[in-house]
Amino acid sequence: MPADLHDLITVLHAPDLVLSASDGQIRTDAHGWYSRDRRAIARLEIELDSGHAATIGQHRDGASTVTVVSAVTGIATESTDPTIMLSRHRTVSPSALTDRVELTNYGTSAVAATLRARVGTDLAGLDAVRAGRLTPPARPLLHDNEVRWENRDITVVLRSSVPPSSSSEAGELTWDVDLSAGATWTLELSGECHHTSATVFTPTAATVSPQWTVTGDELVSTNLADLKALLMADPEAPGDVFTAAGAPWYLTLFGRDALWTARLLLPLGTELAAGTLRTLARRQGVARHEESEEAPGKILHEARPAPQHVATMRLPAVYYGTIDATALWVCLLHDAWRAGMPAPEVAALLGPLVPAR
Repeated sequence: MPADLHDLITVLHAPDLVLSASDGQIRTDAHGWYSRDRRAIARLEIELDSGHAATIGQHRDGASTVTVVSAVTGIATESTDPTIMLSRHRTVSPSALTDRVELTNYGTSAVAATLRARVGTDLAGLDAVRAGRLTPPARPLLHDNEVRWENRDITVVLRSSVPPSSSSEAGELTWDVDLSAGATWTLELSGECHHTSATVFTPTAATVSPQWTVTGDELVSTNLADLKALLMADPEAPGDVFTAAGAPWYLTLFGRDALWTARLLLPLGTELAAGTLRTLARRQGVARHEESEEAPGKILHEARPAPQHVATMRLPAVYYGTIDATALWVCLLHDAWRAGMPAPEVAALLGPLVPAR
């Protein structure tokens, strides 16, 4: 497992996230844009051929966006101090990534520079990245301002708002930039990820997100906003939402984690608890299967788009190997009832309660 995860910049909007170095570069190891347990982009490096960019600041505006600002040295200007600034504004949303690059000349004379982007992907499964198993790079398909990578079940497209001056089959794009004094040059790289396999869980619509309201406490409000970026919906009932277990490896439904989160948020309402209880009840075990550890009445451990290979184990896409999720489901139903969950909603869950006891 990669050892430097705590040093990475993480932006997320479930089921997607981006992991990058502290300078915003996506270049190695566990870095990448991940969408539904697949690495859509494994490399996205931006640099100036004639200069060195030193990171001087980072700003976050929520869980899904980050801005990294760098001062560029090595480009001939009238000043010994850096007058060229390179900013990267990154936003991730379900199946989409935007990296907006801004090059600004704060000097009093024009400069010429070449901006280079190195892009690539292996379309690897999340389990392979997590285990450090190497996956061969996918071959890029270049066309005008678009780079495309395709596999049997996934297609990733990266488009640039400014056509590159040149490109290569190695995934290297360049732009020749003439920057007058006081001017800003902008390049937007927009990624889209298309999956052909069945969707397990879907992003939540803003209209069905729990309405948590806390006034006068910025820290709590920020934490709740971060939690909203983890919300996902049950495609069988899009009004039922739950929280994914978390970054970087668990942007999916985990019984234990979703139940504990909903339980701890009961003081702010029962809506999340109800959605979590119903989503898990729809997937409650009905038979005995040795591989998945399913049993009648059992609440699942995790559900993913495809089986996972963890160490020497192969975990099926829907896996029930947990000892506590079922008991936690029963506890949450009781606590949600005590917290004011509407009686008809409680009554509708008494059926799944019987085999879960």
